[in-house]
Amino acid sequence: MSDCINICPVGSLLYLDPVNLDCVTSCPTGYYADNTTFRCVQTCPAPLHYGNSFTKTCVLTCPALHFGDSLSRNCVLDCPPNYFGDENTQLCS
Repeated sequence: MSDCINICPVGSLLYLDPVNLDCVTSCPTGYYADNTTFRCVQTCPAPLHYGNSFTKTCVLTCPALHFGDSLSRNCVLDCPPNYFGDENTQLCS
């Protein structure tokens, strides 16, 4: 018998999987681990969080050679059309 849960134990480094309603160490495909809510999310929360597909986590800043895309809320190598990667801010502008 499984119990419905809506939050994982604080400090456990587990994230709530919204698909299976279980606490997991790694989020399912298409989801990112949000270290502020301890939930797996499809879109990282604003204002400064971006999904890092390499680590499958929400991050404040993207890794080197990646830019924060405010449209998709993901870290990208190439910015969308009509945007450029600003190397000073690491954002698509």
